[in-house]
Amino acid sequence: MLTTAAATPVFTVSLASAVTIAGAILAVFDSAWRFRRPGGNAILAILALVIGLLLLVRAFGPVQQYVSTSIPVLYLSVAVTVVLLVELLVKAARKSGVLWLTVIATLVCGAAAVIAFLKVG
Repeated sequence: MLTTAAATPVFTVSLASAVTIAGAILAVFDSAWRFRRPGGNAILAILALVIGLLLLVRAFGPVQQYVSTSIPVLYLSVAVTVVLLVELLVKAARKSGVLWLTVIATLVCGAAAVIAFLKVG
């Protein structure tokens, strides 16, 4: 009798993945908040939302069996950090969002980029 046991997928949480997932979630929440407020720069919010979701898909292992991307975490985290920095610099974008959420998302995504560059964790 031949039996095969299905292996359950294992996702280990390291420092790099935890920071990257936190940064992606913060970027997505910041973008969603910008959509709710009128007068903001919707193009930057759309760009941050798309890149943040791609970063979340790339960093969160269990989702990759349904949706996958081959873009490295370093490139995605740098791109989301740049978009969030531009949102902080644009005056109209600063009025539409929550400034503290954008600052925290920028710092966490920047830390994720540094961790991905240094290959820590």
